[in-house]
Amino acid sequence: LARICHDIIEFDKLKRERDAIQITGFTSAEVDEFRGLFMDHSTDSGLPGSYRNRITFKELKTLLQNVIPLGDGNIQVLKRHLRMVHKHAGDDSVNFVEFLHLMRHLLDVNFAGIAELSKTRTADETSLEEPLKRCPP
Repeated sequence: LARICHDIIEFDKLKRERDAIQITGFTSAEVDEFRGLFMDHSTDSGLPGSYRNRITFKELKTLLQNVIPLGDGNIQVLKRHLRMVHKHAGDDSVNFVEFLHLMRHLLDVNFAGIAELSKTRTADETSLEEPLKRCPP
């Protein structure tokens, strides 16, 4: 019975992730890169290893601040953007599906010039997220 419940939960997570990928329009390679970033930076969530399934606002700031300017003004704007994709009051963390939606939104609104990264990438870089991969966890 426990295994059946676990399988149902995993199937639901997979379905939500597939829906998010379709909605955001990210390629498989981009999703893989985002997943790596998400997992690398979700160290403070209190859950070990592959069970880390949320990234906090603090961890999100750490991920982004090495790529784009995050002064006080941008931090407040980032909080508003985060709340657009995650509407649970009192919780400033997002799961991977919400993270994908947040990244799509940040790219669409060119938050702090993040979309400009794709225009300045070199021929060796295969996606916009390549500069984000260089961020230390």
